[in-house]
Amino acid sequence: MSRKHTIILFYPKTERDNINKNIPLPLLKIGSELKNAGYKVVIIDERMEENYIDGLKQALPEALFFGVSSMTGYQIAGGLRASSLVKKINGELPVVWGGWHPSILPEETLANENIDIVVIGQGEATIKELPYALSHGLGLESVDGIAYKRQGRVVRNDQRQFRDINEFGPAAFDLFDFEKYIFTTPLGGRTIFWNSSQGCPYACGFCSTPEVYKRRWSGLSADNLSAQINTLVKRYKIDGITFAEDNFFVDLKRAEDICRKIIDSGIRIKWATDARVDQINRFPESLISLLEESGCAKLYIGAETGDEDVLDLIDKKIRPGDIVKAAEILDKHRIVSEFFMIAGFPLDPEKDLQRSLKLIKDIKSRFPDHQFTPFLYTPYPGTPLLDLSIKKGLRVPEKLEDWQDWSILTVNTPWVNNAYLDKINMCVKYLYPLAFPSKSLERRFSNGYKGFFYRMLRRIAALRVKYDFFIMPLEWAAIKMFYRLKTRFNIFAGFDSFR
Repeated sequence: MSRKHTIILFYPKTERDNINKNIPLPLLKIGSELKNAGYKVVIIDERMEENYIDGLKQALPEALFFGVSSMTGYQIAGGLRASSLVKKINGELPVVWGGWHPSILPEETLANENIDIVVIGQGEATIKELPYALSHGLGLESVDGIAYKRQGRVVRNDQRQFRDINEFGPAAFDLFDFEKYIFTTPLGGRTIFWNSSQGCPYACGFCSTPEVYKRRWSGLSADNLSAQINTLVKRYKIDGITFAEDNFFVDLKRAEDICRKIIDSGIRIKWATDARVDQINRFPESLISLLEESGCAKLYIGAETGDEDVLDLIDKKIRPGDIVKAAEILDKHRIVSEFFMIAGFPLDPEKDLQRSLKLIKDIKSRFPDHQFTPFLYTPYPGTPLLDLSIKKGLRVPEKLEDWQDWSILTVNTPWVNNAYLDKINMCVKYLYPLAFPSKSLERRFSNGYKGFFYRMLRRIAALRVKYDFFIMPLEWAAIKMFYRLKTRFNIFAGFDSFR
């Protein structure tokens, strides 16, 4: 029986440039369960601690296992580096991976020599039973919801049933130095990312969530979430919260209760979360009023595309007109929306792009305060569209390390190229926002010498959009270079994106 009670949880960098440094919500959930069960939890966030090796070496002698959370993409690279280091220091220490990618491809993940155990799906219950089994010599066969290596082969235990997240323990706020994860955003000077639910009952063809959670969903009760919000506001002076969710509005009664709890508490915060187009169009007037009154200032909406054929392909259950209707509803109630658009699906990428750009132009011309963020379609493991993508010529990685460059921000499919991606970014991030400026951007037009550059670019963008003239976009090349330098060297802080 081992007396070790320390568990190290590692969160790899999410992108090479490491721009987003939001609180690592998976480690908050897993770490809280471990801490509430009496274990000492050491969290290493590579985004905050690139030189983490000394701290890791210091914690390893007392560690029961080393845990890594990973999505498909760049986190795999950092997770593999850290796992290799741990094995070099102590080859007997179990290395445990969890998160979406290992959950979907556990056998492929375990093929890596530095990984011993994979936690599959919802990990809160599993992560408490696993260290108990390891420390009491019970054998891994006693723990549901994992896969592991035994005598050179992969053993996969019974699937753990999805549980109501209200059954799990309270969030352990002292796991993190919260100040590191508080940022200035349009919501407030002290904004934090948070989470109130897990899973999604829908089955969008490009999304891995249905495979990870088997189309189950659970949300924190209004009472539980209200208690968390009160702690964030009173202890950390939070004035803005972005709820990073798979689907916040599955239960509209819960959403109404959350709004009422915020209003009744007297707390003044601005908050944002995700929503589906069809949900917004079914919102009762009472809910929209409560959203407004409770401080909901922004909704992130998966519109995906303006191509009806693609909407059918991905089983989105909406039409392009529904997207316009949702924009109109939110504009009326002064709730800004940020529509996420995905281009490059494996049907007719050019038609897909042109119809999406037409939709974006239509909405921006009528409701300029709404925003759009473009991504490329990326075939993720466990998604319904992966098989079609393979038929269209996609070569799927066969080893864990080959997934590390798989990203919605880069070209991974053979039917689109970098010029296709550049056109999306030019139209959505530069031309349409400047041709149809938001009130926020218009205020910057009068801002001294900075305003001069905004006004100059606006005139160029308006002409290009009016005449659909996209040839030789020299100013777009200059803009891209400027923002690369801004990001890399943390300069020109006063110049924002064209929002």
